[in-house]
Amino acid sequence: YAFDPVSIAAPLTLLQAVNLNGVEALAWSPDGSYLAVGQATGANDLSLYRVDTGATAPNILVFLEAESGNFVRDIAWSPYGCYVAVVE
Repeated sequence: YAFDPVSIAAPLTLLQAVNLNGVEALAWSPDGSYLAVGQATGANDLSLYRVDTGATAPNILVFLEAESGNFVRDIAWSPYGCYVAVVE
């Protein structure tokens, strides 16, 4: 959803859904431009989405498969958004 704090009648607007089955962790970048998503879908995925483009759906930038075979349990961005830490 997109949130508009000015609109009293309809503060939330549904955006196009993204398949986020098996989500274990979510983390916004410090500037709010990116969303890191950790999924437990069998491939142990980590995806990075760009969400500040004004599009109706987030743009996927990076899709990685965890090498250890564990699920992504937590995600944290560095203070300036240059690094993403993942706990498996």
